[in-house]
Amino acid sequence: MDRFRSRMETIPEFPELPNLALQMTENWKPIPDWEPDWKAKLKPGPAPQSKSPVEVCVHGLTAKFFLDLPDDRIIPSYYLKKAERTVIVQRTPWCFRNADDARDVDINKWSPGDIRFRSVFVTLRKLPEFGSLYDEDEDEDEGYGTMDAAGSKPKLKFDEMVKLQGQVVYALLQGILEAFRISRETDDSDSYFFFRTRLLNCQLEYWTGYSERYKDGPLTAGLVGLDHHPDKKVCPTVLPVSASLENISLRSALEDKLKLMLGQLLLNISRLRPHGDQIPDQEVYLIGIHGSRLHILRAIFLGQKTSHLWSGRHNRSSSDADVIDPNPTTAYDRFYTGKNLERLRQQVEWLSAKNLDSDPNPRNLRVLGSREFDLWRKQDFRAAVQMIVALFIYMMSGQARCGVLQKAFKNYPIDEESDDELEAHDTRKRVAIEEKELAKREKELEEAERKKREEEQNKARMKGKIRSSINDRIREFKGWRKPWEDFAWQDEEKDSSLEEDDLKTTDPGPCLSK
Repeated sequence: MDRFRSRMETIPEFPELPNLALQMTENWKPIPDWEPDWKAKLKPGPAPQSKSPVEVCVHGLTAKFFLDLPDDRIIPSYYLKKAERTVIVQRTPWCFRNADDARDVDINKWSPGDIRFRSVFVTLRKLPEFGSLYDEDEDEDEGYGTMDAAGSKPKLKFDEMVKLQGQVVYALLQGILEAFRISRETDDSDSYFFFRTRLLNCQLEYWTGYSERYKDGPLTAGLVGLDHHPDKKVCPTVLPVSASLENISLRSALEDKLKLMLGQLLLNISRLRPHGDQIPDQEVYLIGIHGSRLHILRAIFLGQKTSHLWSGRHNRSSSDADVIDPNPTTAYDRFYTGKNLERLRQQVEWLSAKNLDSDPNPRNLRVLGSREFDLWRKQDFRAAVQMIVALFIYMMSGQARCGVLQKAFKNYPIDEESDDELEAHDTRKRVAIEEKELAKREKELEEAERKKREEEQNKARMKGKIRSSINDRIREFKGWRKPWEDFAWQDEEKDSSLEEDDLKTTDPGPCLSK
C-alpha cells in the first residue's frame, strides 16, 4: 500500500543558520536602513529573554515554555506590519473611544450604529475577575485539566467558565473575520478558501511516539477551520482554542495546551501523508484565554525530531524548492530586490526561531508564548486584534508550516508583492472614510431616536389630554338630574309593586284548579 501513498513536497532542511548567513551575504552591497537589522538577524538566535522557562512533561515528552516573548517571536514581523495597516486594527471600538478601560463604560449604552465587538464585552461581564495565568502558583491545581474516565473533574465549573471563555474568543474571532474578510482565491474566480470559527468542544488525539497514541487531552473551547466556497466539505482544523479555570496552576494549564498542540500536529501531518522518515518541519499555533487575558502559543516541531520520534530515523528530503539562490544568473534578477529581500528576511526569521531548539533529543520540545493581553484594556485589546489579524494573514499566505494549509494551497500559489506606502495610505484613507460614515450613521440614528422619543411623548401627552377631557365631561353630568325625574322613577317603582300584588290576588292556586 505504500506505493499508493502520495509523496508530499516537504519543507527543505536548511543548513545551520551561520553557514546560510555567510552564503547569503557574500555578494551583498550595503543597503541603508536594512543593514543593521540584517546583521542582528543573521547572527545565531539567542535564547528568548523572558522569565525562566516552565518545563512540562506529557507521556515522556518534555516541553519548555518560554513566555512573555515579543510579538515578532510569535508571528513574523512582516505580517505584523501588514496587520498594523488594516482597517480593523486602526479603528477604535466604541467602548474605547473615551476610556482606556472598558469596565468604566456602560455596555448597555453601546451605540447601535457600531456594534462591532459588543458581544465580546457583554460576555466578558459574565466572567469573574481572573488573575494572570503566568503568575499562577505552579503547586496548586484546581482546574478542569485533563478529564479522566471517571469524570472526577468538576464538570459544572467547566460548563460555566470554560464555555463562557470560549464564547468570548468566538465573538472576538468572528468580529475580526466579518470585518477583515480574509480569503485566498483559487483558479476559479467564484471559489476561494476562508477561515471559519466554530464554537465546538472536542477532544483531539495525539501521538508521542511509535504506537504511543493518547486521547486524554482537554476539550477545546473552540476551533478555527479552513472552509471552501462554494463546496462545503469537511472543515479541517487549523487553530485550536484553549480555556482555563481561575485557580488552575500554570504547569497544569500548559500541560493541557501542549496536548492540544500535539493533537493539531497530528492533524497537520495526517493531511500531508508523508513517509515516516521524511516528516517536514511543522509549526502549530494555539489561542489561549484565562478570564479576560488572551495569549498565543507557537510550537515549532522539527521534522528531524518528529521523524526520529515516530519512526526511529530521518531521511532528509531532496526538495530544495524553497531555497533562494544567492548568486543570480542575470543582472536583472538581482537577489536583493525588494521582493527577494522580504523572502530572505522571512527565511532568516524562520531559521532563527528554528535554531533556538539546539537540543538533539527528539523528546525535548520548545514552545514560545506571547504576553497576556487584557481584553478590558484599550492598548492590550488593540494589540490582541493585531496579533490575531497578523496570524490569519500569515496562515492564509501559505508561508506557515501548517500541513492542513500546505495541502490546501499547494496548487494555488499567490504573489504577495505590494507597495507598502501606498497600502498604508489607502488604509488611512479607508479608516477616515469609514469613521466619517459611521459618525454620520450614528448621528442619523440619534436623530431618529430623538424623533421617536418626541413622538412617544406627544402621544402620551395627547392621551393625557383626552383622558382629562373625558373626565371633565363625566363630571358635568353630575348636576343634570332633576327632582321630577326622581319622582317619576319612584312612581314607576310603586306601579310595579301594585301590579305584583294584583297578580298574587288573582292567582287561584293549586287547590282551586282541581
